Amino acid sequence: MSDIKFVTSAIVSSWIVGPWFGLNLSLYFICARLLLRRWSMHGCRVLFMAATVQIGLCTGHLVAMFAQLLQGLPVDEQGVGRLDNAYFINQATHAHIAQEVIYITNSLVGDAIMIWRVYVVWSGNRFIFWPLLLLLLGTGISGYTAMAHLAHLDPFNAVFDIQVAQWIEATWCLSIATQILTTLLIGFKLIVAVREQRNIGLMQTSVYLSAFWAIIESGALYSLTTVMLLAFYVRGWSAGAICAAILGQLSATAPYLIVVRAEMNRQRHKRHQSTPLPNFNALTHGHRSPGTSPQASQATDYELDRIISPEMRSMGVSQKDLEIIIETDAR
Repeated sequence: MSDIKFVTSAIVSSWIVGPWFGLNLSLYFICARLLLRRWSMHGCRVLFMAATVQIGLCTGHLVAMFAQLLQGLPVDEQGVGRLDNAYFINQATHAHIAQEVIYITNSLVGDAIMIWRVYVVWSGNRFIFWPLLLLLLGTGISGYTAMAHLAHLDPFNAVFDIQVAQWIEATWCLSIATQILTTLLIGFKLIVAVREQRNIGLMQTSVYLSAFWAIIESGALYSLTTVMLLAFYVRGWSAGAICAAILGQLSATAPYLIVVRAEMNRQRHKRHQSTPLPNFNALTHGHRSPGTSPQASQATDYELDRIISPEMRSMGVSQKDLEIIIETDAR
């Protein structure tokens, strides 16, 4: 595979980031409307502020990108503008550094939301929460240190200079570690919850749809793009600039989709309150009891607790596991 020019990366990035920003803006207004409805809950207020910060960062990221395009488009005496590849090779321009600082900040906010997601689905387990928080802190320190070095080095070799490279690689490695851990931890809980709800008849969605939402909610796409960015950077390919531009927006898309998905689950749970739950046979002491059909309005914490058999409890399936898909509780 051959590399592409920096100017080509800049053009392709603008083609992708522009429409993606429109998607983020639409998702932000949807999330804002959903979260403002539940403003009394502390978790919703925190999520609303985080979503607002992220859309502001996404806007700044887009502005910085188009500022680079305008600055890299010199006009000759005939009034014809031509994109200058030499300008885009210079990765130490103020516009580029501003774009990268915004990307790092947005990525940190996105990682923080994923860590919060882990905290929620793992019922506030501090042994899981604190190591992830330390990884987030390390990512921020290394990322901002890299940008500080980038602003004071030779413009045409700055981004691949050894002083910057070690900090940039550390930033992405720490971010990838955070994202992979949160993806696995969230994905595990989601898959367990989906499987157990299907076994007892609380969920009728297909395996493929459940897997799709597990990928979306766990931030797997976000993690994969970061891995690709690191791979391109290690090879010294300018194509990595496209991944970096995408991540500047994708770091907000994943949290927005989580909020929208949680509200979809909540609305579905409300609809079930007016309809009977499907028949299910509870497994008790190795024997199946006759099927029952309780009303969803009665499927409170007591009902969810009652339909978990001793065998399921022995496998570590808790009431919280069954509630993860039904309703993501905002704390």
